[in-house]
Amino acid sequence: MYKALIESNLGSEYSANTGYDSSTMISSLAFGVQGMKTEDITKVEETITDVLQKVQQEGVDPKRIEAIVHQMELGQKHVSVYSCDYVSSMMRSRTLCIGLNIAIYLF
Repeated sequence: MYKALIESNLGSEYSANTGYDSSTMISSLAFGVQGMKTEDITKVEETITDVLQKVQQEGVDPKRIEAIVHQMELGQKHVSVYSCDYVSSMMRSRTLCIGLNIAIYLF
């Protein structure tokens, strides 16, 4: 998406609201750019849709997925003692954690 929106000069950088938000009942994924010309609004919308459709059809390069998983694993290795205490206290209190499966639909 960065290449299609920023490197193509449709915008100068991502807007502050760009990203994945799972803090509400229905998760959302938003893309926005700063420095966009008014006459490029339709082009930006089309570009976002095109990139998402391309990913839906072609998938994502497995090497990119491996790199992201590796980054996440490295981040988990740096868990603080406080976090470990919190998790163990949750386990002792038999707190149930529920994971939700989120589907992203392209319109």
